[in-house]
Amino acid sequence: MAGGKSQLGSEANDWGHDAEMLARDYLISQGYTVREMNWRIGSALEIDIIAQMENVIVFVEVKARKSKDPVEAVDRKKRSKMVIGANAYLKAQPHIYEYRFDIITLTGTRGNYELDHYPDAFLPPLNGRINCQSSM
Repeated sequence: MAGGKSQLGSEANDWGHDAEMLARDYLISQGYTVREMNWRIGSALEIDIIAQMENVIVFVEVKARKSKDPVEAVDRKKRSKMVIGANAYLKAQPHIYEYRFDIITLTGTRGNYELDHYPDAFLPPLNGRINCQSSM
């Protein structure tokens, strides 16, 4: 029984990885530059894709599911972690960028899926972004 469960977990991880690659390829085809894949802070915080279009940095969460709506999986806790990661990433940049949070979902299987892109999917909390400019 345990082996079967491990196999299913592995399948889900493989589909998740493939979904991130498909999302990356989609963004590139739409004119985005992909700056980072699986960008991490420690072991608890990861942003799937950090992309750029002109002066806008786009933090992208990729969700893949076989049947149910993947957008539902981007809950308040996940959004909060994305905001924390985005804040750290933007503070480390030498320039000030506009930014937004997108979600890309893939519903189905590797061979038969539907990709949906939700630009500006959510707004960060007001205190979620620290000013990148130096103090006067």
